[in-house]
Amino acid sequence: MSPPGDRPLAAIRSMYVAPDDADAAEVAWRRSRDAGLSTRDLMRFQREPVNEVGFGRAIRSRHNTSAPDMWFDRFER
Repeated sequence: MSPPGDRPLAAIRSMYVAPDDADAAEVAWRRSRDAGLSTRDLMRFQREPVNEVGFGRAIRSRHNTSAPDMWFDRFER
């Protein structure tokens, strides 16, 4: 089943105050398996058509230090 029209397939919720006080602070994605990895600050990320996407931190957080980085892939049309 695919989402109708241009509607989002998923939404991710995370606690974010600052890059060093967050469950996730950065988004990384690939539009296709052959594409390079793109990254953006979580607060600047809104919407991208992706084949793979990850949410995590590049710097150690003071908050919830056990929160794992998450990676989702194998999205298909």
